[in-house]
Amino acid sequence: MKKLRIAVIGVVALLVLAALGGPAFTGGIAARRIEASVAAINQQGQFDASYTRTASGWFGQQGTLTITPRTAALARLLPAGQPITLHMDVAYGPFPFAAWGQGFTPWPVGAVINLRNPALDRLLAEAHSGYTLRSTVGLAGGNDVLARLRAGSYHTADGGSIEWQPLRLRAENLIVRDGMSAGDLGLRWKGLTFSKNGPGTPMQARVGTVELHGSSRFKDGVPVGSYRFTVDSIEAAPVPTAADQGFALRTLRVVGGAAIGAPGFVDSSARIEIASLHAGAGRFAPMVLDLDLTHLDIPAYVALTRALQNAQRDAPPGTPPLAAARLSMAALQPPLMMLLARQPMLQLKQLRIGMPQGALQGSGEISLAPPAGTVPTPQTLLLALRAHFTLSAPQPLALYLATERAAKAGAPPAQQGAMAQQMLQQFVQQGLLRRQAGDYVLDLSVDKGAVQLNGRTIKQL
Repeated sequence: MKKLRIAVIGVVALLVLAALGGPAFTGGIAARRIEASVAAINQQGQFDASYTRTASGWFGQQGTLTITPRTAALARLLPAGQPITLHMDVAYGPFPFAAWGQGFTPWPVGAVINLRNPALDRLLAEAHSGYTLRSTVGLAGGNDVLARLRAGSYHTADGGSIEWQPLRLRAENLIVRDGMSAGDLGLRWKGLTFSKNGPGTPMQARVGTVELHGSSRFKDGVPVGSYRFTVDSIEAAPVPTAADQGFALRTLRVVGGAAIGAPGFVDSSARIEIASLHAGAGRFAPMVLDLDLTHLDIPAYVALTRALQNAQRDAPPGTPPLAAARLSMAALQPPLMMLLARQPMLQLKQLRIGMPQGALQGSGEISLAPPAGTVPTPQTLLLALRAHFTLSAPQPLALYLATERAAKAGAPPAQQGAMAQQMLQQFVQQGLLRRQAGDYVLDLSVDKGAVQLNGRTIKQL
């Protein structure tokens, strides 16, 4: 029994020591992470950031993070060009598990950081809404970020309104390197409705449920993984709505990702699908764009992202957009040419635009094949370019598109059909189109400076 009491006293003593010493340990982790985050913001080049500690305690600290836009374009997005001010409440947990007053985590963490912006607090209070913005600092180096926006509404004096549904964003194991990020991401937003009744044409709009899910990890210096983004509907129309007015999208889905292909290279892919799209008098269903970008040299790709970061960071504050773009292009050219020298390939696996008269379909690829051991220059890129694309349309769709062109040219309605037929015949005779199994087809290829249309050289670059 005496040994048991000694053991219990020892365990309690260890817990007390951990509770007292844990905040000092996790506080150091939090301080280093805040410094690293501020440095990362400054390194991006878009903003200048600084952190000022305003209060300190054994179990936490308070401070102010000030973020100032470097470019005039970003500054104009903020009221009176004022910087973004975030008040940070940083809590260290004992053992370390719990963050006093800021939430409890069942696993060890470095700190829990709650962020507030007074201007946003006031704005959302007027809209009967609110938000949570919280970062959990991990002991192993990753961050978990939680952002929540409660439902709210805002009404204008002229009867306009905007009403939004709850939004939740969760990013776990978030790591940022060289301007690239990796982690587990989850977003769900139940959308919003908008109406405008003031000066001009009254409008109504609605965005349905939006979801984003992704998971990636750094491998060989680049993030690899997959993602999925969906929007169930987007609608916008004047009030009242005529038959040929308005915009309606149903089920937008984007699926993609990146993976290590051959050793030292990364491959990426993206597939965009739209179930149906109505824009004015146009009706499209379905729409598909399926792309692969493969054989990206990893060292050159990382160098390119670093060059972009450095160009943004080194541009003097207030640099005009055009001048900043020139500086960026000059900095990006060397790593971009190195990337192109390793012969990446862009492949259009599928293009499909469905219409009532049929579907416009396309496929193709574009690559670079510079002489072995050479790095292309802007002047020699065209000679190293290899490309081949095919577009096809069934006869009813081709005739419809030609009729639309005849109508825009001012042809009388009674003559538009005949003009459309004549136009298609001329395109075939001139070699701009060819017939294949009832379809009208266009083949375009580029190889060693020669541009060919339907197998006939039309230009030597």
